[in-house]
Amino acid sequence: MRTLLSLILVLLAVKGVYAQNIVPNGNFEINSGCPDNYDQINLCNWQSGNLGTPDYYYNCDSVIGWPANFEVPNNWIGSQAAFSGKGYSGIYGYSAIPHNDYHEYLMVSIPALDTSLTYNISMQVSVADSSGYAGMGLGIYFNTFGAFNTVGTIPVTPQLDFTSIGLMSNTTTWTRLSGTFKPDSAYTYMIIGVFRDSSHLFLNPIKLAPDFQPFTYFYIDSINVRKKVKAGINNPNVEDIISIYPNPANSQNINIKFPDPINQPKSFTTYNIQGQIIQQCDNLTLSQNELHPLVRNPGTFFYRLITQNGDVYNGRFVVN
Repeated sequence: MRTLLSLILVLLAVKGVYAQNIVPNGNFEINSGCPDNYDQINLCNWQSGNLGTPDYYYNCDSVIGWPANFEVPNNWIGSQAAFSGKGYSGIYGYSAIPHNDYHEYLMVSIPALDTSLTYNISMQVSVADSSGYAGMGLGIYFNTFGAFNTVGTIPVTPQLDFTSIGLMSNTTTWTRLSGTFKPDSAYTYMIIGVFRDSSHLFLNPIKLAPDFQPFTYFYIDSINVRKKVKAGINNPNVEDIISIYPNPANSQNINIKFPDPINQPKSFTTYNIQGQIIQQCDNLTLSQNELHPLVRNPGTFFYRLITQNGDVYNGRFVVN
């Protein structure tokens, strides 16, 4: 006999929840005004990690007559919808103008990292349409003192280096970069950019003359740093992240409360105890979604929730 479960995902803001994103304004949604020029990353409380001029983009359609150069999705260097929300940032990963080896970096102050913990780190990246070179060499560097006094390459080795993923030339969609990091110090600043000079970059042209421009420009969105949580099919209890009720259930609605109102669900998959997929619901975009996985028999079932930011949460529920 089939039991119809109505799963309602309700995204609620919960203070003090374990594994929340510690990056302030990692989605670039909060700002003090609409950008209308270069070098306005400070509008969203981010900073430059060197003497370069990182940019801020936001959909300001509601402001009549506002200049479109720093709009979302269409702006001076390309066209890209935000990965989530209405805003994102932009940096030159590498440029031969205004001089060779010009680099820009994003920087933000974060709560001091705990050296006893491991952190999951992720961000969404897209190459801007006007880029002449494919992108490579993005990394994330943590320190305790902040910005560097240079317009060139910051001469450090980042704790997270995404060079191994190879060349990035996708100007159509976003690419998720992710890794884990166990700090050796209580770092309080995070800097994002390309930490390699041109002699250590494979500059692969993706445009031909007369359209070629000697630079790689990255759009960056949805930056996350979260304490690593042990969760999965072998250890499925994530009650400190997601609350689910009633559990056990019969044919009642199962309500799932998820803590981050910006990090919306993207897909929700239900599995039986043998690991077989019962139902998969993709492309969820609303803060409240009603799902109807069909469960044929009573038992224990597992779920996997993937958010718009690319975070993965696993858990279980029981049907009597």
